[in-house]
Amino acid sequence: MKLSRKGLIAAVGSLTFLAVLTIILFLVLRKTPPLALLNILPKEIDVEVKDVVYREVGTTGAKWEVKADQARYLKNENLAVFEKVRVRFTMSDGRVVVLEGDRGRLRTDSQDIDISGNVTVSTFEGDRFRTNSVQFSKKTEIASTRDPVVLESGNVRIEAVGMVLSLKEETLTLMSRVKAKVY
Repeated sequence: MKLSRKGLIAAVGSLTFLAVLTIILFLVLRKTPPLALLNILPKEIDVEVKDVVYREVGTTGAKWEVKADQARYLKNENLAVFEKVRVRFTMSDGRVVVLEGDRGRLRTDSQDIDISGNVTVSTFEGDRFRTNSVQFSKKTEIASTRDPVVLESGNVRIEAVGMVLSLKEETLTLMSRVKAKVY
C-alpha cells in the first residue's frame, strides 16, 4: 500500500500529537497523588446530594416537604444543610404555608429548621412575608425572626422588626417598630 505525501504527513502529525498528549498526561498524572484526582467530600460531610426532596407526614395528618438544589448531611452533628431551600407545610385541614430562602439548616433530631438569605413566607390566606432569616420549631409549630420583616396582604403593607407566626394558634405577632400602609 502506497501512501500519498499528504496522507503520510497527516499520519505522522497525528502520531506526533498523540505521543505529545500521552507524555503530557503521564507527567501530570505522575505528579498528582491518586486521591487528588477524585472528587472527595470533606471528612465532616457524610452525604452530599443535588435536587433533594424530603417528605414527612405527622400523626395529625399534617405533612411537610423540603426541597433544595443541594443538601449536605453531617451525621455527627444531626444536621442537614441546604442551598436554595423550599419548605412546604401542609396542615391537617389542607392549608399550606411555604418558607423559602437561600440556605437552610435542619436539625435532624428535633426537626427544627433555620432558613436564611432572601427568606419569604407565604401563608394559606395569601399573605407574604419577606425577611433575612426565619427559625421554625417543629414541636411548637412557630416560625419566628428578630430581623426586619415586610408583610404584604391584599392592599396592606406592614413593616416591623421581629415576628412570631404560630401555625397551631394561627396568630401573628409583630414585635417592634411596626409601620402600616394601606393602598
